[in-house]
Amino acid sequence: MAASKGGGRAGKALRKKTPLVNNSLVEPLLLRRAKALQLRLDGEPYESIAATLGVDTMTAYNDVVQALRLSIKEKAEEVLDVELKRLDKLHASLWREFNAGNLDLSDRILRVAERRSKLLGLDAAIRVDHKVEVDVSKFIAEAIQVEAKEVITIEPSDPDEEQ
Repeated sequence: MAASKGGGRAGKALRKKTPLVNNSLVEPLLLRRAKALQLRLDGEPYESIAATLGVDTMTAYNDVVQALRLSIKEKAEEVLDVELKRLDKLHASLWREFNAGNLDLSDRILRVAERRSKLLGLDAAIRVDHKVEVDVSKFIAEAIQVEAKEVITIEPSDPDEEQ
């Protein structure tokens, strides 16, 4: 009995799926980066951070940069989340009053909706393809007529005058 080259179904069933990220490696890395950022915020130079963490200076610098990026991203997401929740509460409040008969609130409701759309990026520019078609046959016909008139108005020269 010959063994199949591709492993077949049995080969696939025996393969163990490995996670893309090893959590036992990621957690210490994140902790090191957080520590590097804290040391930098405390005023430590990169050489000192590197010595404290047991890494080279470039790694200490990269740890601080990566920690800052993650921190800024998290902060921005938190701010966006808070702002969207505020807009939701405001919209709900205005909507209740609008449904109760206060129709003057429609412009405020629209402004809240517009702000929410901007925050979520829903108002991104829309690409519009412009196509212009020009019928040049009219222009060509006119040019031919002008050319024909010029040819017709030219008088033939008298051969006796040329001598």
